[in-house]
Amino acid sequence: MKVVASIFGVIAFIGTLVALTVGGRFFSLEMNKFFAPKEENMRREVFKNTQSFVQGKSQMLTKLRYEYSKAEDKEPVKAMVRHISAGLDTTKLTIELEQFVQECNR
Repeated sequence: MKVVASIFGVIAFIGTLVALTVGGRFFSLEMNKFFAPKEENMRREVFKNTQSFVQGKSQMLTKLRYEYSKAEDKEPVKAMVRHISAGLDTTKLTIELEQFVQECNR
């Protein structure tokens, strides 16, 4: 009888370990599903405020400003400026570029 009880105890122990492992994985996946989008949004916001991001956008807008001054048809250039400056904090640009972006957004 002791042998049967010990075998049952081992089986119950292994079953408990399996249930805890599966439950832990499920909990981990649910937590990741909840927190991962928030973490990615935070990373994106931090990236959008980095100097390299703003400097890259400034360089692109400076090139477009030059193209705008040469262009006969200015609407395609305005569309590119609107596309590039969408979601950009224009207060981090130079005054000239900020005014250019505002002009193109009118």
